[in-house]
Amino acid sequence: MPINEKLQLSDMLGKKLSNMFGKKLLGKKVQHPIYGKGLVKDSRYMGYEIKVEFENGLHRWVRYNEVKVVDEVVSAPSVSQKPQATLPEKQRILPPKFETQKIEAKKIIERLRLGIPPQDRLEEFTFGREKEIKEIKNWLDDPNTGSLIIEGEYGSGKTHFLEYVYELAINKKWAVSFLEIDPQEVSFYRPWRVYEEIIGSFKFKKGDVVCDFREFLRSVANSSLLNLVKNCQYLYIVLREIRDENDTEELYEWIERKLERWSGMRLPALSTAMNIYCNIISGIGWIARKILGLNGFLILFDECENIEKELYPYHQQKRVRKNIEAFILISNNDERLINEDIVKSGSVCCGEYTGLPYCKTKVLHGEYLPYLSYSPCYVKTLFAFSSSSFPKSFLSLPCIQISKIKDEKTLRRILSKIFMTYKQAYDTRIDESVLPKIFTHLPKDDLRQYIKGAVEALDLCRQYPNEKLEVLLRRGE
Repeated sequence: MPINEKLQLSDMLGKKLSNMFGKKLLGKKVQHPIYGKGLVKDSRYMGYEIKVEFENGLHRWVRYNEVKVVDEVVSAPSVSQKPQATLPEKQRILPPKFETQKIEAKKIIERLRLGIPPQDRLEEFTFGREKEIKEIKNWLDDPNTGSLIIEGEYGSGKTHFLEYVYELAINKKWAVSFLEIDPQEVSFYRPWRVYEEIIGSFKFKKGDVVCDFREFLRSVANSSLLNLVKNCQYLYIVLREIRDENDTEELYEWIERKLERWSGMRLPALSTAMNIYCNIISGIGWIARKILGLNGFLILFDECENIEKELYPYHQQKRVRKNIEAFILISNNDERLINEDIVKSGSVCCGEYTGLPYCKTKVLHGEYLPYLSYSPCYVKTLFAFSSSSFPKSFLSLPCIQISKIKDEKTLRRILSKIFMTYKQAYDTRIDESVLPKIFTHLPKDDLRQYIKGAVEALDLCRQYPNEKLEVLLRRGE
């Protein structure tokens, strides 16, 4: 068989396999080596990538072969097998507390072995960011600044810092969403996809429990203040259905934009429909603050370098810029977005003052929904870039720089934390006196490699206790 036919056959088989395995995982509970456990919600690229909703609240597209299925399958006992007797609840033997801590420590070390901090212990494993954390807290407390940029080169810990902000904001009584911009899938040219990701990753804290968007809606529907939501037409319709116990799965999937139509109404898949989605989002922020007593609604956009104009056809570039500008304007409560006149600009209807696109909606009998349903709307937006070449829309926004951690004091604190966790995980007799020697051999210019190197060095010390450390480390270099 000619080589080109072999390659075509191999490619075809690979696509069939990924399609088969990726789609087979839909609805399954899986384990990812970095992000932990989650539920498979969707697939793309013929099943090669799957979308997972992780238990820590993050939504990620990952390759199907990066995860393992962890669904527990309970098989019926065979005829020859006798069912095992179970002890009454009070008689069950539970592992001692130190054993539970040991298991948790091992899970943390396995993540650190990949150079990734544990998702469920972000605050504990965030070092050297005191200045940046203070700036974030000040920004969250400032009612006059709605948008912010975070800029950090690849490997600086930008995404880890965003995940820390996500957890911080939830604990500080904010409703929060976290999404990654992708020019093909989650693009500002496709506002319905951006909205879907925002709602899919939406979390807020109710008491001590972290809840999702559906619980948010139920909490509002049961409030005596429901009639105050009338300005946000889409949400008001949904909330009344929930209050009257007419809520169905189709209703929830429609307001989450998993379905385009419900009861004759649409959430359109149009690049000009940004006014509809911003109207809902600004309503969510206002409801969070005024009805549920939260501080507002924070949206974190990661991978914003993917809005560079080179990644889009020419006819999409203007729409991308305008839709980004819409998020900035609503988070800064620009009151022009409440009642500006709508004018025709070519084939598109736009705001006379802002130039933002408008789309008609059946909810208002063919009229235009304003971008802002309430002012102030208590929405804040944070945009994270890996480069400093921002589009013009961002030039006036405050910016926090995330630089690589290089100071020796912080790096030694990280090593000490890894060492203490490692000792707890393996109950090893490695003495703390080895840390200065390990420190001298670790790479200091790449934090991920530094963390991985620290774990590997401790592995060598544990596995070869009678060998000299210098010899082991030189052997591993």
